[in-house]
Amino acid sequence: MTLVGVVMVKNEADIIEAFVRHNLELLDRLLIVDHQSSDATVAVLSALRAEGLPIELMRDTALAFRQGDRIGELARLAFQRFGADHVFALDADEFVQARSRAELEDRLSALPAGACASIPWRNQVPEDVPPDAVHPFARIRLAASADLPPMTKLVLGRDFVDRRHEVSHGNHALLERQGELWQPQAPPPLLPGVVLAHLPFRSIEQFVAKIVLAWFGNRLLQGPAARISETNWHWRELFDRYLAGETPNWAQMREHALRCYLLTPDPGQPARALADARLQLDPLPIRSELRYTPAVAVDPMRRLACWVEQLLDRQMQDAAAPR
Repeated sequence: MTLVGVVMVKNEADIIEAFVRHNLELLDRLLIVDHQSSDATVAVLSALRAEGLPIELMRDTALAFRQGDRIGELARLAFQRFGADHVFALDADEFVQARSRAELEDRLSALPAGACASIPWRNQVPEDVPPDAVHPFARIRLAASADLPPMTKLVLGRDFVDRRHEVSHGNHALLERQGELWQPQAPPPLLPGVVLAHLPFRSIEQFVAKIVLAWFGNRLLQGPAARISETNWHWRELFDRYLAGETPNWAQMREHALRCYLLTPDPGQPARALADARLQLDPLPIRSELRYTPAVAVDPMRRLACWVEQLLDRQMQDAAAPR
């Protein structure tokens, strides 16, 4: 059985090495497209590839972060060129958790031929004063849960190609063409005994940069609809709170992670109270050493400056192009 992970990344230098080393314990190959990272993400990935790890690294130079489109392209590549039996649609802050590769294969073998599946999130959030550690598993140690159906991500089977489906932004849902529109389908069944550890916020610098750049990227992706759309609603909320003067700290980061990823699984429904979240000190096991991960986070203003310069360069190129 051939298992491939596909991921689109941007400015994930603090977590990308852990992502690669951990997920390749269970998967055979990772197809990664980098969207104009301005930190050390590409350098870390290049070093890992030079080690001989099975990574395919591609670049996306589009202005907008068109994750759904790129993940669909990578998934088709995984099935058609690399002979994948199943494709895990991942983000760089997600880590497949299963007891063993053999058990993971057993769970996948029990699916109907070609079928897709879902994997629930296990959200990891920070303490008020996290340990001073480079490895994200050593720093983000609280497991969060609630009496709510968890948000899920996709494991794609060959039906994805045969039925010409696409993947939603965020890798949460399969999309099916109905007339001129792509409509989300009901989530595929859960894959028993498998979860995705999710570490969305890992440092103050990463948190601030993510809020600003993710929101600007979302505006480029959705245009005027970004202000009312349910897609990426949490970046809109976090950006507005940041502009209103909220200064992030570790406790606020934890609150945002709980509200956005645990207590509001459906943005169309009222959020549950913060007190409904249960927190337990339950760090993920560290099974490999990090060799290339920077010890110091990149200043978010440097990331913003780089992004704005890329935007201006693209505007000037477009203005100079013959019409």
